[in-house]
Amino acid sequence: MNDPAKTRSIDLEQFFYTARDLFCIAGFDGYFKQVNPAVVETLGYTEEELFSRPINSFIYHEDQAITEQRRNDLREAKALNNFENRYVTKTGELVWLSWTSVPDPGQQLVFAVAKNVTPKKTAETEREKALMDLNQSQLELKELVYTALHDLRSPVSNMISIFDICDELNSPAEPYEESLRILKNSIGELKVKMDFFLDRVVKNKEKASPAIETAFKLSLMRVLQTLSGQVNEAGAIIRHDFSNCQVVCFDETYLDSIFLNLISNSIKYAVPHVSPVIDIVSSIQGDYIQLVFKDNGQGFDMEALNGRIFQAQQRFHNGTDGKGLGLYLVKSHLVNSGGHIKLHSRPGEGATFTLYFKRS
Repeated sequence: MNDPAKTRSIDLEQFFYTARDLFCIAGFDGYFKQVNPAVVETLGYTEEELFSRPINSFIYHEDQAITEQRRNDLREAKALNNFENRYVTKTGELVWLSWTSVPDPGQQLVFAVAKNVTPKKTAETEREKALMDLNQSQLELKELVYTALHDLRSPVSNMISIFDICDELNSPAEPYEESLRILKNSIGELKVKMDFFLDRVVKNKEKASPAIETAFKLSLMRVLQTLSGQVNEAGAIIRHDFSNCQVVCFDETYLDSIFLNLISNSIKYAVPHVSPVIDIVSSIQGDYIQLVFKDNGQGFDMEALNGRIFQAQQRFHNGTDGKGLGLYLVKSHLVNSGGHIKLHSRPGEGATFTLYFKRS
């Protein structure tokens, strides 16, 4: 006659050793006491290796503290449900395990079962990364469109100003030849910018701005060529000193955009009937390359601005046709490359922008 107790013991032992989930019995002392083959197969250690070391030594270091807290709960007779942590296999790989554990204070034992949820966790991580990449691409595309729409206004404005000058000239000879030369260059610059932005929008192949060694002076000269009509019309004086730092590792197009926006703003917001004077000086300051951009314009009331100076679609002076994107773009270009920007200004005393480019 069969012994029911013996039959039940055999069935439980077979269930323990054939289960595909990870079954184990652990002591309150933090050591494995018994494990099924699934534990050995998943972690890659022999039973002897698993029994000889504290359980915490198999756990990924970032999860050891929280796991110890949950183990203390078990010692206080609190069951554990769906607790996830990472174990390090013998080959150094990480596996995610989801534990359900029941303590037995009388025997000072914990009976636990775990599911290997690594595939689910991997899928979640990949999905989160894809969403982050998509969000970043959308932000970069939005900034690129902002930059294109905003920066292309300057060559157009330059062409318009040239025609205004031509209308005021009495002699059509040499003055017109110079004006037409500037106009031709402006149109060429406009075409180059349009081709560049269209190429990047269509391909959208770069997740980050390409940082290359870019000369401050060359970037400034390109921008002054673009803004030549506005600079001449305003009688602007632009002085620069790049002797302490001549180059920066930065996106060339975005550096041009920074110069273009700051210079055009200084001209646009100049004190009426006063020629704009702009001083640009570079230097190396610790981990950053510093570019100080100072003008003698109308300045800003910093208290009234209340931190809005670098926000999109903000306009701070009446009587201008600005779209409120220039300073927003300047800050975005810097921040996206690990830099930042500061402004010191008072009404009627001009503005001093200090730009910090992260050194490579």
